[in-house]
Amino acid sequence: MEDIAKDCGISMMTVSRVISGKGLVSAATREKVLEAVKRLDFQINTVASNLARSRSGFIGIALPFHGLIGSDYFGEIVRGVQSVLMDTEWDISLFDIRARTFEDGAKLQQLHRTRKVDGLLVIAPNAHEAFLETFSSMRLPLVVVGKRVDHRGVCCVSCDDYQGIESMCEHLHGLGHRRIAFVGGPAGFSVAHAREQAFLDFCARKRLSKKSRPLWRGDYSFKSGCDAGLALLQTEERPTAIIAANDAMAHGLIEATRELRLTVPRDVSIGGFDDLPSSENIHPALTTVHQPVFEMAAHGARLLVEALNKQVRPEGRSLLKVRLIVRQSTGSIA
Repeated sequence: MEDIAKDCGISMMTVSRVISGKGLVSAATREKVLEAVKRLDFQINTVASNLARSRSGFIGIALPFHGLIGSDYFGEIVRGVQSVLMDTEWDISLFDIRARTFEDGAKLQQLHRTRKVDGLLVIAPNAHEAFLETFSSMRLPLVVVGKRVDHRGVCCVSCDDYQGIESMCEHLHGLGHRRIAFVGGPAGFSVAHAREQAFLDFCARKRLSKKSRPLWRGDYSFKSGCDAGLALLQTEERPTAIIAANDAMAHGLIEATRELRLTVPRDVSIGGFDDLPSSENIHPALTTVHQPVFEMAAHGARLLVEALNKQVRPEGRSLLKVRLIVRQSTGSIA
């Protein structure tokens, strides 16, 4: 800017007014400055600009790397956030929420204090109440995505996980299935707990015996779904239907049926949760619960950006709807 001011014989303040579009400048001066900008290949130093405004220019995405990085779920999260940030001045930084350095919520606030991020999107945090409790006392602009948080002052965007599994159970029960197994997610995740509880509550209402509703716990990976399928489908009274707590494990279940020379859905019906793009293209196409991952991430990012622009903390709880998507992997009991 100093070079442009010298080249044009004007003050740096006048150059700043032309570049920012704020303030009164004559048309002739504006044209002279813009010509110099082009000729001198002027580029705005965003780092210096952000420091001057006490901003980092980054929004952090904090999530458990294990099981999510590289997954379709993670891809949808990033796509949703980017769809909002692409029209703003912010970029993305990633942080592993399960790393030792972020073992409690207060550690996240250090990112804000040291100007590493202007705000945080916390994706699918675990159920540790002490961890979530710290969010309510933090001054850090923060939105939790993928989990309902009932602590006062914590903004969150989630979907109805309980209702989603309930609708899958109703679907399979309506097809005549009574031996229904469930492959749940990791024990530390509250979302996994909600889905598992929905399954258990449904079985209790329908008075399905414990023997007829085996429960297995995976880690949301394809391999854990395959391992669960190999175990469950080789029992003496194998289930006629299996629900996986996410699509990746459901894909693993389908792979297990191939290894055991079983046919889906003739020998066993399989259902998932997420409705990832790949679930429509596998064979057979997966019956699943559509979770609006992209929409949750975009809505969370939008709430955070609006709060940052207004220099306030994000507020409110948003619950997005899920819906059952029936495809070829479920059918009536033989």
